[in-house]
Amino acid sequence: MHKGRFLVSVLALGALTACGQVNPVAQRPSASTTASLAVRSAASDSALIEAAGKGRLAEVTALLDKGARIDAQNGNGYTALSLAAWRGHGEVVSLLLGRGAQVDLATEDRKTPLHWAAVAGHSLIAGDLVAKGATVDSRDKDGWTPLAWAAFNGKADVVRLLIAKGADVNARNSRGTTVLGLAQSSGFIFPNFEILRILREAGAR
Repeated sequence: MHKGRFLVSVLALGALTACGQVNPVAQRPSASTTASLAVRSAASDSALIEAAGKGRLAEVTALLDKGARIDAQNGNGYTALSLAAWRGHGEVVSLLLGRGAQVDLATEDRKTPLHWAAVAGHSLIAGDLVAKGATVDSRDKDGWTPLAWAAFNGKADVVRLLIAKGADVNARNSRGTTVLGLAQSSGFIFPNFEILRILREAGAR
């Protein structure tokens, strides 16, 4: 390159850099900065999951607004939605669903938020999850559906809801046990006859 043209190019680059239009040195974060951001992000995600599990609506809202990842999972795969659904925190569930939480993201044992709502008998939450597209007949690691858990745990309201939403009343788990069989084996002392009646009327065998 001609010496004069080279000098002009250098001067032009300097002028553009001074104006903030060109940065000849890429502004990449240092390794320590990246690590620090990762630690803060993980702490924020963990705080979100804990707050959701305790039903702290305002805290969950604030953490989401500050960038906590809505679908972050802890070591066992629990998300904020899973814990809120399990522990019956309906307002938190509504907030998370409204913010776009993945409705079928499962825990380590492959239980979805709908499984957890069914296990605990939270029918309104189960209804909200299904309305947002939760898979009614999702299966956990042992092949249990949400209906199977609701029937086994004596949660009649959830049983009715899931049947109304199209749950398979004759689903079998990985051992071949039907929903009706699981309901018959629950109750510890006596089977839950109301649930047996509901299942049989729905065609369970």
